Amino acid sequence: MREASVLGYRVAPLFSYYSYHGPVFRVMLRLNRGKLLTNRHYEFISYCTKCGHSQSHSWDELSKLSCTCNKEGRSLVVSGPLWTGPLHSTSYLTEMLNMAEQLGWMGNGSGADLQKLLQLMVDESDPKLPFGYIKLDEVSFSYVLHIHTLPAVPKSTPLHLGP
Repeated sequence: MREASVLGYRVAPLFSYYSYHGPVFRVMLRLNRGKLLTNRHYEFISYCTKCGHSQSHSWDELSKLSCTCNKEGRSLVVSGPLWTGPLHSTSYLTEMLNMAEQLGWMGNGSGADLQKLLQLMVDESDPKLPFGYIKLDEVSFSYVLHIHTLPAVPKSTPLHLGP
């Protein structure tokens, strides 16, 4: 993103995918002429080692970082600048879903997996989601909770684990 901006372009993710088996990261980006009008989705992320709270910060806020549990800020680990905006384009993924259906790629077997993956990515593309969210099944595994047996809980649900 930084390199594109220096060259007079702006970049937006169309979709991104991570697979544990590699690990493999894949990102498809749209490249447009013109600089970003705002750095709204290009921020720093802090993590408090005392309470576990994470939050995003603009460039202007870097000199006054602190956590609500510790006003001194010594417990913060800061990463960035990072992309904190949506990881997928809803309209692009919807087009992918429609095209896969037209080509007969949906249905039983691997087609069901494709439909499930693309629908999950559409759900993740909600611009109102915070910069980070945790899937409930991962929280369940980490804390030995058995919430995966609740059928009403979607596989990917936004959570705020901080205050």
